Amino acid sequence: MIEAGDRPLLEKIQNLPRTFEEAMDDDFNTAQSIGIIYDLVRDVNKFLAEIGRKNEQAAVLLLTAAREAFDDVSRTLGIFLREPEEWFQEARLGEHRVSLTVEQIEEHIHLRNVARDKKDWAEADRVRKVLDDAGVALFDRPGGTVWKPK
Repeated sequence: MIEAGDRPLLEKIQNLPRTFEEAMDDDFNTAQSIGIIYDLVRDVNKFLAEIGRKNEQAAVLLLTAAREAFDDVSRTLGIFLREPEEWFQEARLGEHRVSLTVEQIEEHIHLRNVARDKKDWAEADRVRKVLDDAGVALFDRPGGTVWKPK
């Protein structure tokens, strides 16, 4: 259950759509609108760090309310509309013409590393060529192989 000390945060979450709309109505003040979202995210994170683990029921209630409030305002700005993993994959591949999925690229890198461990240089070169033809550049670093779209 929500304790008395958590009520101000719940009220702030519930008021997010109204305060966001007021900022947007003030000459389309996106800077203030984003600031309101940022402040609430900071407050929710602080709650989770300090109290959320002690009171899981309150954490679930507040996070559910926050998610609904964020979903409500995010449509206006066109943010938070995709899952983070989907966004990161698209950002990593960008507008480049990569014909493989991230999973396929990672699998090819693994196969290349296995070939290199066996000193099968022809196979390692073949896999590198497959990735190169798919639009992927490889970089061998001390910590392992990394890639980026060409």
